[in-house]
Amino acid sequence: MAYRSTIQESTGCSSNLIMFGLGIMSLVDLMLGKSPSSPTPTWHVEYVELLRIVLADSYNFVSEHLWQEASKQKKY
Repeated sequence: MAYRSTIQESTGCSSNLIMFGLGIMSLVDLMLGKSPSSPTPTWHVEYVELLRIVLADSYNFVSEHLWQEASKQKKY
């Protein structure tokens, strides 16, 4: 759980965000009072649409971040 919730340097996102479209709320987050980053939709159709948008955005973000990391590694 700790590995999947950690933001990776090469992608800029956690593995859970990339695979499932949402991050993991840990016990420490709950103790500090952090709320989930996205609201919980009430209908299944809204959830599917929200998930599609979040996964598409994370794919675009990760693709761009990986391109930047590859350029950095090529320079080194």
